[in-house]
This record gives sequence, C-alpha cells and structure tokens, in this order.
Amino acid sequence: MIELLTTNHFERILDLFDGAHHEIKIASPFLTMSMAEKLCNVVKEKGMQCTFITRLYIEDMLAKANSIDALAHLLNNDIKVLLVKKLHTKLYLFDDEQAILGSANFTNGGFKSNIELSLLLSEESVVKELQTYFDKMAVQIEGAEGGLLTEN
Repeated sequence: MIELLTTNHFERILDLFDGAHHEIKIASPFLTMSMAEKLCNVVKEKGMQCTFITRLYIEDMLAKANSIDALAHLLNNDIKVLLVKKLHTKLYLFDDEQAILGSANFTNGGFKSNIELSLLLSEESVVKELQTYFDKMAVQIEGAEGGLLTEN
C-alpha cells in the first residue's frame, strides 16, 4: 500500500507511533522539542528501541531550525542519537512494517504547517530496503568518530 501524505502528516505520524510496538527509526536533519517529547513519550510508554539520525550544525541551532534541547531530551530518554554531516534524508520507520519517506523534517513545521509531500509505505519489500538503507547508514555513522551523540 502507498498513501500520499500532504496536509495529514501530523495525524499519520501519531497513528504510526500508536501502532508501533518494537522499534522506531528516524532520520531527519531537524527536530523540535514538541516532536521530541511526543517520540520520547511513546518510546518510554511502550519500552521500544529508537534510533534518531540527525545533523548538528551550530548555524541550525542559531537559526532555531534545530534544537539542542530536543537532542538532549532524546538522550535523556534512552534514544540513540547519531550525527552525520550533510544529512538531508527524511525517513521514518515503524517496526518492520511501515515507513514514511518524503520532505517533512521532524519539526512542528514539517508535520503541521509547511507544505510537505511524503509517501506512507507498507509494501514489505520496499520497507525492507528502507530498513537496510537506514541500518547501513547507522552502522557507518556509529563507527565514525563523533558519530554517536553522548551527554558529554
């Protein structure tokens, strides 16, 4: 199944959070505190694994496109945060069953107010390929110096 997401990103991501049981994986260059809080609440409530791949540029923080407080919140809630330069990917994986691939960052603007276009995918072979893409990227990032964000 393929579903086109336009003005309904926020509702669908909340539905997918509710439907996930084991693991959520996200790659997004930007995040806001309110979206980080929603993710942390779901992960903590369900005892799930979560990996978040993002980037960390001072310019993004100063422009308020990204939030250091949101990153700290993820870390404080046992979410693995990986950092990579030049990230532009926006990918959201829920268990091994569904994925969102599109233009929406993990921000209020991306999910609530910007004009965005994404696809919600549940075709098993496509979701598996996206999982493989994410997992390979995560292994490379984690193996690189400075790839794993810590409280230090």
